[in-house]
Amino acid sequence: GASTTTVLSTSEGVCFEQNSKLMYDNMLEETPWFIRKMVQKNMNNAIADLCEEIVTENDMYEVVKQITPKANLQDSLDVLDKHKTHAVKELVVSNGASTTTVPSTSTDNDTYEVFLQNSIDDLEQFEEELHRTSSFMVSGKEVRFEQNSKLMYDKILEGHPVFVRKVVKNNLDKAISEMCGEVMTENDMYEVINVASPKPLLKFNRIILDEHKTS
Repeated sequence: GASTTTVLSTSEGVCFEQNSKLMYDNMLEETPWFIRKMVQKNMNNAIADLCEEIVTENDMYEVVKQITPKANLQDSLDVLDKHKTHAVKELVVSNGASTTTVPSTSTDNDTYEVFLQNSIDDLEQFEEELHRTSSFMVSGKEVRFEQNSKLMYDKILEGHPVFVRKVVKNNLDKAISEMCGEVMTENDMYEVINVASPKPLLKFNRIILDEHKTS
């Protein structure tokens, strides 16, 4: 198939082969608008991490597996399957002991509506899973945030006025870089806050962490 070269925000430019760009575009189109920018950023970061100059259809499967919460993974893989080169869209209909394969009658609109409704219903779970399973660059180092540690991190920033948020972020990132390895846990966030918080704000910040600690 034809190749398409596209510049992503995370790279100089990557070449999409086969239907990989169509897969990329449809992943965004079938994502609710209110989380589309976040999903696109995560896809771009994963492409930069996993791929060099070429993105294939198989690469897109790896990208989606890396960024998608388990609760939504099958829906996302179904989107890719629709656009895979030479893919045969089939439904397996079981009737007692016999199994018959028939062409799928599902339309793109049907898939979109189901995906949209599931995403709206499960948005809170989606965000929590995303925070639990995502890797992010912190001070030039990739850190995997486990449990609700990324949610804690984000809520600490949100809890501070905009005009000091950058300073708070720098303090958090520096402490994480110095104190943690490649994995960040909730307990690590408490240690980071102990180091990064000014004493007058320590109690306030620990309350934020307590609100989002998993039971």
